[in-house]
Formats: sequence, structure tokens, C-alpha cells
Amino acid sequence: MESYKYRPLDPAKDPSDITIRLIALPPSPPNGNITCTIFTTPLSQAPEYEALSYTWGDPNVTSTIYILEHDNSATKDVENQKENEKILDKYEAVKLKTLTINATLAPFLYRTRARDIPRTLWIDFMCINQADDEEKTVQVRRMRDIYQRAQHVLLWLGPAAKGSAAGLEYVFKLYQRMRKELDARNEAEARGAKEGLRRIWSPLVRSTGWASRSSRWSGWKKGEHVSHALERLLCLRITENEVQKGLQLEWWRVLGRLRVVGASDPRDKVFVFWGLACRSHLEKMDIRPDYRIGAEELYIKLVRNTLEATQTLEILSIPRLVGRPSSLTPERPLSLPSWVPDWRWTDETPHSLLLFEGTNHQWKPPQMATLDSKFEPPENEEEANVLRAKEPFPNDEKRKSASTTKLWLQGYTVARITQLTAMPMKLQNPPGRQTIRDQANLIMENQAQISLWEEIFDPTSSAVYKLLMKEAFQKVNSRQKWLRLLPKLHLEQYVIVYIVIVVIGHALRYIGIPNPEIMFRMMVSSTINRKGARLENSNGTLYLGLVPPDARVRDPVVLCKGAVLPYILRERKTNEDHEGTEEWEFTGDCYVHGMAKGELWNEKNCRWLGIT
Repeated sequence: MESYKYRPLDPAKDPSDITIRLIALPPSPPNGNITCTIFTTPLSQAPEYEALSYTWGDPNVTSTIYILEHDNSATKDVENQKENEKILDKYEAVKLKTLTINATLAPFLYRTRARDIPRTLWIDFMCINQADDEEKTVQVRRMRDIYQRAQHVLLWLGPAAKGSAAGLEYVFKLYQRMRKELDARNEAEARGAKEGLRRIWSPLVRSTGWASRSSRWSGWKKGEHVSHALERLLCLRITENEVQKGLQLEWWRVLGRLRVVGASDPRDKVFVFWGLACRSHLEKMDIRPDYRIGAEELYIKLVRNTLEATQTLEILSIPRLVGRPSSLTPERPLSLPSWVPDWRWTDETPHSLLLFEGTNHQWKPPQMATLDSKFEPPENEEEANVLRAKEPFPNDEKRKSASTTKLWLQGYTVARITQLTAMPMKLQNPPGRQTIRDQANLIMENQAQISLWEEIFDPTSSAVYKLLMKEAFQKVNSRQKWLRLLPKLHLEQYVIVYIVIVVIGHALRYIGIPNPEIMFRMMVSSTINRKGARLENSNGTLYLGLVPPDARVRDPVVLCKGAVLPYILRERKTNEDHEGTEEWEFTGDCYVHGMAKGELWNEKNCRWLGIT
């Protein structure tokens, strides 16, 4: 059977309008092949339709549906819903063609068409020619308008999975409580918990303000723990609040907060958020949806333009990607300089130490390791040429290519890593409804990690350990004093011991003593996916800190002009013919107790460092 071919979209007569495709899905039994019609219309004259927001899923897993291509349906505008329905009845004048779609979309179409009424839908994967970058560029720039005009926005989370109903019920109750507290602070913004949850559930719709009417949702992301969904929920609620207030934020703070949101195309990690509270900032960086450029070029341009415009290195505090992206994103590595963040996400990637999740839009970094210093690129072309001449490349062509991917910073080494924890801190994700044994296993696994970290941080005297534990250190440490006895008594491997601890904890809750395990999980968020480290400077002074998960012993800690926190760099070998030339690989930022507030900053010690 012939495959469906997209025809180019005709420009709208009104320059402020846009031509879009819509899907006419007739009512059918819940089984059998999916058959529908795709037609075009100016957005301003579109019939009532529902827009879908959903997770694309693995691009390698697909399904096939059938398109009824009417002679007029792809070339003439449809002015009203009745004419749309007539198209479906003219089967004798259509050709049946196949269209390959994401497998995650097929269950939605089966469920949607099982109703007794025809549906008119807008689905990005089907209504935008994914093979036409120019069309994608035009359509994505107007996606906010497309969602706003929709009668409803449907949020498809996937088919129901085991425990999903209980999870959704729990999320609703938690959000009702959160919304109630927020509304108590500002009654003028009270809108109701159910409406609020619907508005923020989809990262591509409600948090951007794209949908103007009510939204519906169904299903659950299979295998996702409730805590992950709640994390997204909080981030989206903050973003929604910013959009409602008309705030304009630095783009990397918004993208950093919503980095966990998946995207099949790495460029969409930037483009789909173009309508958020950072649009004006992105436009100042000369960034607009444009699928004619590659992901690498986009990411490099973002950082380059931001550094030049802001004179701060805050953007470098976005953690580097760790591990291989999930099936929701392309698995191929992007060819990026070490100083350019890969905006994709893995569960092994740490969150930013700069706490972009804060609700205050007048946010300022909690630390400033280089005080009020500013990032300064080479002052003029002559200085830049001097630096380029030092680059260890055999010919001018390679030198010119390298200069576009090298970042020049001014800084100096203050210490080196001498010892690391055996592994990064990992947050255990138990099932939503835990048995006593589940809770015991959780404490047992956490204690194994704590024991490794306490080899680096002395829990009884370490200032940084108390800092990480914040004000609840005393309460948590009171339990730890008893748990540290277990290894001495050779009891740390027996689950029954931890079951007894859980039972005692439940008994104490009834008399008003809070659960220390919950406090522990809340306090160690900054350490998740990071390693603890001991560091030493040239004078033998010892420091303690948090470093990226791929940091190594002997890696230097460097202070750079304009940096919020110290950086972990890694020296790279250079061409022997260019002795004395320094090249560095960027590993990430770090928190080092005794350096984060400018205690060691001295601008006179700075020299040029080439970051590759």
C-alpha cells in the first residue's frame, strides 16, 4: 500500500495567520485498524478541535495507521465542523494510504475513537511534517497559538499501569493540600485544586499557558515512581506561576528546572520552551525555533551568546550529562565542547547546586566564590590572536576550527582532589505503598551509602557534613549514633534489625516524634548523584566538598572570573612542540567548604585557561 505523502502547507492569506493540519477521526469500534483523514485550514478559521500533548516515546518503536486522502481534503480549507464530517462519508472518492506513527500514540487513538462521536484533533507528530525542517520551524514558533485556540487540551500519559490509579489519587490529594496552602496566601489567585492540577500536568501545554480552555488527561508513565511525578509537578507549578505573573527569567534557569522533561529531538529541549517565561531572554540571545540548524550548533550558540551578554559564568553550573540518555531521547552522543551543557537528562545526572527551583524570581546565587568579578572574553582581536597562536595545532585551518569550540577563561588552581567517596550518593525510590520490610530495606541501603560518605566526612566534627544536613542535623544524628553501632556489632547485614528500627519509628510517630528517615531524604538532595571529596592546597590545607560524579583524584579545583562556584577542570596533554600551553577539560562546578564565599579569591593570580 502506498505511503501517505505530506503536501506543502499553503501560506495563509493573512500574514498574522498560519495554515495548519487537523485530523478527522471518525467513531469506530475499539479494535481494528485506525483510519482517519488529514485536512488543512487557516488557524483563524479552524473548526473546533482538541490538541494533544503526550510523550513521543522510543522513535524506533512504531505503529501503522491508515489515512483516507480525499482529493479536496489536503488542498482546500475546511470552514466548519459539518464540512469536516462530510469528508469522512465520501469513502468512494478517497485513497487509503499508510502512515507510520509513534507506538505510544496508537493506544491514544484507539481509546479516543472508541467514543460515539467524531473527533477533530491536532497532534504535532501527525500534523507537522517531521521531515520538513522549514515547516517545523514555522509551526513550532506558532505552537502556543495552536494550543490556545484548541477547545480542549488532552494530556495522554499512556495506558494505565499497575498502581497508576492509586498514584494519581495520591497526587491529586497532595496537590489539593499544596494548592490550599498557596490559595490561603493569595486568595485572589484561588482557582481550585482540580483545575490547577489539570493546568500544570503537561510541561508542553499548561506550564507555558498554551491552552486556553480545560484540559483532560488519562494514563500514567509506565514504571515511573510517584516521587518523580511530584518533582515534575512542583517544577511545573512554579513555571506556571511565573507565566501568570508575566515574569521574564534567564533561559537557563527555566530550562535547568525543566531539564527532566523528555524530548525526542535534542533541539526541542530548547525550542519547545520558547513560549515560557524566558522567551524575551532567548530572543536577546538570537535564539528562535529553527530546525535548519543542528543540536550541537544550537547548544554552542546558546552558551556563547549568553556568556557575552551576561558576563557571568552561571550557565556553566548546569551539570554535565552523566550516562546514556533514555529511550525518550536520541542515544547518540552529541559532539559538544566540555563547557557546553547537553540539555538531555538521565537519572544519573545531578541537579544544579544553584537551586534554580527557588520560587523567588529575584533569585541570586547562594554563594559567590569569586565575589563581584565578571567574566571577560579576550578584550580585542589582537589579544584573541595571541591566545589562538598558542593553540597546539599543526595548521591554521585546524586552529581556526578549534577556536570556535574553545572557551577562554581567566582563573587559577586553588586545590586538588586527594580522596573521593567510592560512589555518588543515590536516592532510593521505593514503591508507592511500602511494607514494613520495604521501609527496612530502604534504611539498610541508605545506611550503606552513609557509611561510605562518613569515611570522607567526620560526622561528629565536619562542618560541611552539618551544612549538608542543615538544621535537622541534630535530629538525624541522634538516630545515626545508634545505627553506627550496627557495623561494630556485625549486625548491619540483617534486615530483621532494620525492621525493628522501623517499628520503633512508627511507635514514636504516635507520640509526636517525626520520622528521621524522611528528614534525611529531604536534606541530602544536594548530594544526589554527586561524590564527597577531600581536597588539599599547595600549603597542605585540607578542605571538604561536593564534586561531580565523574571527578577523579588529582583533578584541580579552579577559581575563574565571573564564576559562582569553583570548577573541577582536568588538564589535557598538549602538543610537545607547544610546551607550556595549557588546555583543560571542563568537568563541572563543585561546593568546597571554605572557598564558596570568596575566601580564596585573588584576581591577581588569574591567567588565561583554554577550555576545550
